[in-house]
Amino acid sequence: MLDAIVSTDDDAGRSLIADATGAFLRGDLVGTITARYLEADTIVTPVTSNSALETPGALEKVIHTRVGSPYVIEGMAESAGSGAGAIVGFEANGGVLLGTGIKRGGRELAALPTRDAMLPILCAHGEVVARAQSLTQIGAAFAFKAAASNRLKNVPTEKSERLCPGCSRTMCFCLSCWRLWLELRL
Repeated sequence: MLDAIVSTDDDAGRSLIADATGAFLRGDLVGTITARYLEADTIVTPVTSNSALETPGALEKVIHTRVGSPYVIEGMAESAGSGAGAIVGFEANGGVLLGTGIKRGGRELAALPTRDAMLPILCAHGEVVARAQSLTQIGAAFAFKAAASNRLKNVPTEKSERLCPGCSRTMCFCLSCWRLWLELRL
């Protein structure tokens, strides 16, 4: 049985994770799953990350920065200087960083101020094991809202959702939309 499909970008700075159905998890969702698995008390992420991060009680502290990893790194440094204990930074594109060392299970993972693809892949799988849930269930529990809404001008949301019903119901791109996105980028 397949649990997930994983890959990285060309320099292994960003992960690409799909659940058992082939639906890709958004980068900011992967970052959030990573932060929860590592028991972070502070998340630093650009303003482009999903607004579901602001749901009261969902996460301990979320700090928003300008877009770009240098701003996330700067925000993590400021948070550490303010006494934050366990800081995870991430970008909506899937780049995950650690602003502090993380202690877990009697071990310590050193701060990681550069993007790394393996950490979120391992943490996502760790969440699957720790919660005894599928990656689909874990992702859905965060209730991330559809991203890039209102980008189609003069098209009501209920009509645009019909373009891809799979994407409107989940926090993921479906495989068809992912292929279309890749074709448009090439």
